[in-house]
Amino acid sequence: MAQRRRVMLMMETSRTFGRSIIRGMARYSRGHGTWIYYKRAPFYWGAGGDEVTIEHVRELNVDGLVLREQNTRAHTEEILKMGIPAVVSPYTEPFEGVPNIVTDDAAIGRMAAEHLLDRGFRQFAYCGFGGVYYWSRERGRHFGRRVAEAGFETHFYARERSRPPDSNSWEAEQATMTEWLKAIPKP
Repeated sequence: MAQRRRVMLMMETSRTFGRSIIRGMARYSRGHGTWIYYKRAPFYWGAGGDEVTIEHVRELNVDGLVLREQNTRAHTEEILKMGIPAVVSPYTEPFEGVPNIVTDDAAIGRMAAEHLLDRGFRQFAYCGFGGVYYWSRERGRHFGRRVAEAGFETHFYARERSRPPDSNSWEAEQATMTEWLKAIPKP
């Protein structure tokens, strides 16, 4: 009988993205040997917060980790320093030295631009998260590049996390975004 691998899942599963990764892992493990998965119980089962401690990872003595970037990048880096084979799903920037689960942001940006160009649009804007998230930055860059290749300009909205906390509310963001939309050229 093949050895069962113990894999700890450190991912949120409230969104389709996380659930899709877990479904893909389950399909893979069915065809490549039996894996035993460990996942912290949700908070409503009395498991406390979402953050998994390094001590918890050590206690389980797992063979591998599949993790979403944790509450802080530093916490994720600490976990990776443990030397346990890991695959990371980042949301800020990819992690060096380990496999990363990422989307094809270049293709997503180009496809969005192609969709709008094919419909005859002549004015373009990209509403992203600025420099905070690499995926937003890359999608915007490739969207803008494809629009420029077609001979048009893209206006970029870049929400930055560095704003003061009082301006970090959705209400404040809507007001800022509204002003930006009013200022860019109309068809």
